[in-house]
Amino acid sequence: MFDLDLAPVASELAGELGIVPAHVTRVVRKFAAIGLVEMRKGPVNGQPVLSLTVRGKAALADLETGTNRDLARLIARLGDEEALELSDMLKRVTRLLEKSGQAGSSAA
Repeated sequence: MFDLDLAPVASELAGELGIVPAHVTRVVRKFAAIGLVEMRKGPVNGQPVLSLTVRGKAALADLETGTNRDLARLIARLGDEEALELSDMLKRVTRLLEKSGQAGSSAA
Protein backbone atom coordinates (compact mmCIF):
# COMPACT_ATOMS: atom_id res chain seq x y z
CA MET A 1 0.00 0.00 0.00
CA PHE A 2 2.81 2.42 0.90
CA ASP A 3 6.28 2.68 -0.57
CA LEU A 4 7.77 4.29 2.51
CA ASP A 5 11.23 3.08 3.50
CA LEU A 6 10.64 3.06 7.22
CA ALA A 7 13.42 0.65 8.16
CA PRO A 8 15.98 3.28 9.29
CA VAL A 9 13.36 5.37 11.09
CA ALA A 10 11.70 2.33 12.66
CA SER A 11 15.05 1.02 13.86
CA GLU A 12 15.98 4.30 15.51
CA LEU A 13 12.56 4.75 17.12
CA ALA A 14 12.47 1.13 18.27
CA GLY A 15 15.87 1.53 19.89
CA GLU A 16 14.76 4.68 21.71
CA LEU A 17 11.49 3.11 22.86
CA GLY A 18 12.82 -0.38 23.53
CA ILE A 19 10.33 -2.13 21.25
CA VAL A 20 10.51 -4.30 18.14
CA PRO A 21 11.18 -2.36 14.87
CA ALA A 22 8.46 -4.30 13.02
CA HIS A 23 5.87 -3.03 15.49
CA VAL A 24 7.06 0.55 15.03
CA THR A 25 6.81 0.12 11.25
CA ARG A 26 3.20 -1.11 11.51
CA VAL A 27 2.21 1.78 13.78
CA VAL A 28 3.90 4.41 11.61
CA ARG A 29 2.26 2.97 8.46
CA LYS A 30 -1.14 3.19 10.17
CA PHE A 31 -0.44 6.77 11.25
CA ALA A 32 0.60 7.60 7.67
CA ALA A 33 -2.54 5.96 6.29
CA ILE A 34 -4.76 8.22 8.39
CA GLY A 35 -2.70 11.31 7.63
CA LEU A 36 -0.96 11.86 10.97
CA VAL A 37 2.65 11.46 9.81
CA GLU A 38 4.65 11.60 6.60
CA MET A 39 8.17 10.91 5.42
CA ARG A 40 10.09 13.90 4.08
CA LYS A 41 13.58 14.42 2.80
CA GLY A 42 15.70 15.62 5.67
CA PRO A 43 18.10 18.56 5.57
CA VAL A 44 21.15 16.27 5.90
CA ASN A 45 21.91 14.44 2.63
CA GLY A 46 18.19 14.16 1.91
CA GLN A 47 17.85 11.24 4.31
CA PRO A 48 14.23 10.49 5.17
CA VAL A 49 12.76 12.12 8.25
CA LEU A 50 9.48 11.20 9.88
CA SER A 51 7.36 14.25 10.67
CA LEU A 52 3.88 15.10 11.85
CA THR A 53 1.41 16.45 9.35
CA VAL A 54 -0.88 19.36 10.17
CA ARG A 55 -3.50 16.79 11.16
CA GLY A 56 -0.92 14.97 13.30
CA LYS A 57 0.07 18.19 15.07
CA ALA A 58 -3.60 18.92 15.81
CA ALA A 59 -4.11 15.40 17.20
CA LEU A 60 -1.01 15.77 19.38
CA ALA A 61 -2.23 19.16 20.65
CA ASP A 62 -5.58 17.57 21.58
CA LEU A 63 -3.81 14.78 23.48
CA GLU A 64 -1.59 17.27 25.32
CA THR A 65 -4.58 19.43 26.24
CA GLY A 66 -6.45 16.43 27.65
CA THR A 67 -3.40 15.23 29.56
CA ASN A 68 -2.74 18.65 31.04
CA ARG A 69 -6.40 18.96 32.07
CA ASP A 70 -6.36 15.52 33.73
CA LEU A 71 -3.08 16.21 35.55
CA ALA A 72 -4.32 19.59 36.77
CA ARG A 73 -7.43 17.90 38.15
CA LEU A 74 -5.32 15.33 40.02
CA ILE A 75 -2.80 17.83 41.35
CA ALA A 76 -5.52 20.22 42.55
CA ARG A 77 -6.43 17.66 45.21
CA LEU A 78 -2.95 17.72 46.74
CA GLY A 79 -1.88 19.88 49.64
CA ASP A 80 1.31 21.94 49.46
CA GLU A 81 3.44 19.29 51.16
CA GLU A 82 2.04 16.52 48.96
CA ALA A 83 2.64 18.60 45.83
CA LEU A 84 6.25 19.20 46.89
CA GLU A 85 6.72 15.49 47.61
CA LEU A 86 5.29 14.58 44.22
CA SER A 87 7.56 17.11 42.52
CA ASP A 88 10.61 15.65 44.26
CA MET A 89 9.58 12.12 43.25
CA LEU A 90 9.10 13.11 39.63
CA LYS A 91 12.52 14.76 39.57
CA ARG A 92 14.04 11.54 40.93
CA VAL A 93 12.24 9.45 38.32
CA THR A 94 13.52 11.78 35.60
CA ARG A 95 17.11 11.51 36.88
CA LEU A 96 16.88 7.70 37.06
CA LEU A 97 15.48 7.45 33.54
CA GLU A 98 18.12 9.82 32.18
CA LYS A 99 20.85 7.82 33.92
CA SER A 100 19.37 4.57 32.56
CA GLY A 101 19.23 6.03 29.04
CA GLN A 102 22.85 7.11 29.21
CA ALA A 103 23.93 3.67 30.41
CA GLY A 104 21.91 2.02 27.65
CA SER A 105 23.37 4.21 24.92
CA SER A 106 26.95 3.74 26.12
CA ALA A 107 26.48 -0.05 26.17
CA ALA A 108 25.35 -0.09 22.53
